[in-house]
Amino acid sequence: MRDRIVSPQLLGQLVRYGLPFIPMAAGWTGLYLADRFMLQYLQEASQLGLYGLASSFAELGYIIPYMLIATPAQAAIIEAWADGREEGASECLSRLVRLHLLIVLPLIAALATLATPIVMAVTGEAYLPAAGALSLLAPGVLGWGLLSFTNLSFMLKKRTKLLAALGLAGLAVNISLNGLLIPRYGFLGAAAATSLTYTALAAAAWFVAGAYLHLVPRVPWLSVLRALLATAFMVAATQLAVRLLPVSLLSLILVVGVGAFTYCCSLVALGECQINDGARVIRKLMPRQEQTT
Repeated sequence: MRDRIVSPQLLGQLVRYGLPFIPMAAGWTGLYLADRFMLQYLQEASQLGLYGLASSFAELGYIIPYMLIATPAQAAIIEAWADGREEGASECLSRLVRLHLLIVLPLIAALATLATPIVMAVTGEAYLPAAGALSLLAPGVLGWGLLSFTNLSFMLKKRTKLLAALGLAGLAVNISLNGLLIPRYGFLGAAAATSLTYTALAAAAWFVAGAYLHLVPRVPWLSVLRALLATAFMVAATQLAVRLLPVSLLSLILVVGVGAFTYCCSLVALGECQINDGARVIRKLMPRQEQTT
């Protein structure tokens, strides 16, 4: 008799683990699209265009740090977990959260305080109202990013049913907030609803992961405080640069460069990191490659 490719026991485990991803995917997809459909139904088409522009800029604030930090390091976390090194996986997750916060906190501040120059330089005055939505969406970028790390905790613990429940609950909250805010505030209400939803979801996922899964990254409060101080210096420098430079794409690039330089120098001055820390962190987070003979 031929050996089974997949045993019934393994097949059952795969189904129990993977089946909740279907409602989870429905919840997250609905959460991403609900504001757009409701905005199109409840307001004029022009508001949907303004919101879509602001949302595109905000999404870059999530995608770029996630691709730079979380994606390369997930293999190292999963490898440590598979080897039975739960403490090692938790420690790596905590390092990721610290690095994520150090990158995302100034990014959020830049999106919020430079929303008008960003929209003016990239699209022109016709889309200037989108700057208000971008400022409102910026805080949600933090919640969106933190969710990616807590989601990994649920998957490592094989508690995907809880993850699906959180996704569907987030969709329900978002639809409710959009229903309340869009009729009165239009695309600005949709932006506020999105930020509130992702912030609430991140807080709920963090609480559940800590209380029930006992696998939640440590919050580096001292690093957060230093990052906030460095961000304050960065905002002061970028606002001064905005006043001195004309509105143009080149000026925006220069302003971003001034902000990045000020923030990095402030972190070094505050003792949060050293000049060569970036390369060292990347080497630690990248999965080890086995040498082939």
